[in-house]
Amino acid sequence: MKLFSLIILLLSLFSAVFAKNKCCEKCPAGEEKFYSIDLLFNKCGECCMNPKKYWIYHIFELGLTKAESDHPCYDHGYPNYQKTETHGSLLVKMTLDKYSQ
Repeated sequence: MKLFSLIILLLSLFSAVFAKNKCCEKCPAGEEKFYSIDLLFNKCGECCMNPKKYWIYHIFELGLTKAESDHPCYDHGYPNYQKTETHGSLLVKMTLDKYSQ
């Protein structure tokens, strides 16, 4: 998790865009829901991605897990939507909804 936080921090220096609406309530066709819990900052993030690209994002986020429901953060005790962010730069970008306890 510490590695994830450091990588996200570094990537966010290159690109951090805040959206007004949730991105990942329902995933579009061809994408599946994934989540990660950041214990350092006590946050949970949900994203939609092509499962074939999982291995790429898993390099940067070791805690990235395929969701078993539509609301994995809620299911793990993070019910409060905070914001939607896009992290990354160039070819490795991910938009995610962040939740807190």
